[in-house]
Amino acid sequence: MARLLICRSCQVALKMRDYDGDPLYDVELIEMIERHLGKATDPRPESHPAQIFRVDDGDLDKMTDQQLNEALANDIDVQISEFRDDFKEQAMGCYSLHNRPQGGCIDWKDDNRVIGRKAGIPRDERAYICDYCPVSTFVEFKTRQAAGLYGKK
Repeated sequence: MARLLICRSCQVALKMRDYDGDPLYDVELIEMIERHLGKATDPRPESHPAQIFRVDDGDLDKMTDQQLNEALANDIDVQISEFRDDFKEQAMGCYSLHNRPQGGCIDWKDDNRVIGRKAGIPRDERAYICDYCPVSTFVEFKTRQAAGLYGKK
């Protein structure tokens, strides 16, 4: 499942990964809010009423902006004028910077790739830009392979 953070005043939908843990450790949500408020003409949080929706990943990837507007029309009274996936764009910039590595990355889950704050967040609870990078599929495959989740050949 993906999450959509929708700012009603700015009419923007921001895509985030699913999270089902302690809200204090939801650094992705905190970072999205801080980035959004940082770009806004009025950075006061009370000026940005927002809602979060959980959406199936497959459905979200297939939706166009118009379909997204129609799907959310029953729940909110604004039209989404912009749909962003900021972290994916940042991860693709890093991926291109490293010449599109096929197996592993020199910056994989390095401290400079952490989303949000590091202080007070356990290492295994941290969110990384790397999770949005195409290299993550290779790393996940290798992790599963090492755990014996794939048939032996």
